[in-house]
Amino acid sequence: MLSIIVANGDVLIDVRIVEHGRETKLPPDVFDGTPFMAPIRELEHEWQALLTEPERVDVAGLIDLNQRWIAVCETAVRKNEALTERFKALLRRNEASLYPGARQAKLAAYYRLKIATCQKEVIRIQICQWQLGNRLSRLTQLLTVTL
Repeated sequence: MLSIIVANGDVLIDVRIVEHGRETKLPPDVFDGTPFMAPIRELEHEWQALLTEPERVDVAGLIDLNQRWIAVCETAVRKNEALTERFKALLRRNEASLYPGARQAKLAAYYRLKIATCQKEVIRIQICQWQLGNRLSRLTQLLTVTL
């Protein structure tokens, strides 16, 4: 509508849209007399086409990504298990100490806490690894169906 006013030779000085009590100021020079409806309809057709197109997914790429994440999980489990064993060895050495006392008790508590933390981390990683394995199975099935 404003473009028609400009096309008829009038000059816009101030342009505002008021909607639901909110005011939005627009730059008047945007309205140069050129109709807006054709480009707006073209844009509308483009986004409707995008919304109706099926999403293309790189299943092979997702399979590769999941396999790499599973490998990362396996490495993390091994590292946490090695840490657990190291803390267990330190705990055994601490308990065999010839100098029992407050320091020994604090170290033992610290090592037990570290062992528990590593064991919890192994469980968390294994759950993640299991989820990745399930996703990998579904992706592999999807890939064989689409081929």
